[in-house]
Amino acid sequence: MADNRYVVGVIGTTLFLIAFGIILFTNMQLKADYEFLSKIIHMLSHMESGEFADVQEEDLSSERRKNEYGMIAVALKDVGAKLQGHIQREYVWKLKEQETQMRALQHQINPHFLYNTLETLRSRALLEGDRDTADAIALLGALYRARTHTKDTITLGEEFKLLEMYLKIMELRFGDNFFYQVELEDALREIPTVSFWLQPLAENFFTHGFDRESMYNLLIISGHPQGSDTVIEIMDNGSGVPADQLEQVQKTMREGNDDPEADIGLRNVYMRLNYFYGNGFKMEIGNNPEGGFKISILIPGKVEEDVHIGDRG
Repeated sequence: MADNRYVVGVIGTTLFLIAFGIILFTNMQLKADYEFLSKIIHMLSHMESGEFADVQEEDLSSERRKNEYGMIAVALKDVGAKLQGHIQREYVWKLKEQETQMRALQHQINPHFLYNTLETLRSRALLEGDRDTADAIALLGALYRARTHTKDTITLGEEFKLLEMYLKIMELRFGDNFFYQVELEDALREIPTVSFWLQPLAENFFTHGFDRESMYNLLIISGHPQGSDTVIEIMDNGSGVPADQLEQVQKTMREGNDDPEADIGLRNVYMRLNYFYGNGFKMEIGNNPEGGFKISILIPGKVEEDVHIGDRG
């Protein structure tokens, strides 16, 4: 030992340095774990307060941890993003629902007065032998009754019936210039949907595509299954949309613009259906190769499991 004192000293010093390094590294690791756990607790505090945006702002990129703490932090960010999206979707849906109710109140009139007036006009038309006018008034009264008494959430079959009432009125109005075809497969009739969204799409044809000089204006509305999904198509033989304007129409439908009328028509229908059906819903617009305009709507196949009549009303 006396002859190897130098070697023993070196070995001892080396062992001491190794032990000190291990202790120092362990201490640093524990400190880092503590700081990371503090960040997780901070994220939980934000989530408890409903501040999901602050959770998303937490920067984890500089701490690429692959242990359980890192997995928990990443999971918290994912949960926060999903909760924030869900809350925003429900919040916007409620705002749109309140807006619809406010509009209904603004345009509300005494229904009994209207029904009685329409019935008086219908009776007078029958006495004068004007059957077409009497039928049109009867259909108008029935459609108004439906609009004032129908729930916010109905079945697809009921929505198609409401559409047919409207189209029969338009058929009486335009006579032999207008033809329509409505088809919905029986298996799709019980699918839940929001009320009165097909009529605005049909009105879009009469506003932009109908040609009064033509002897054959055609509107076709159909519903058929596509795998587990449902596809609703609205097609016409009208003038369509100019190619240079189609992209802007599509963008306005999905994103809106500063025009106060942007929430009417295509935009309004897109928003209502998108908030109702959520993930998987699609709405596409375009021109038919042979002429006319086409709207395709895809309703996701799991809607009957995820949405029930009355849940949104």
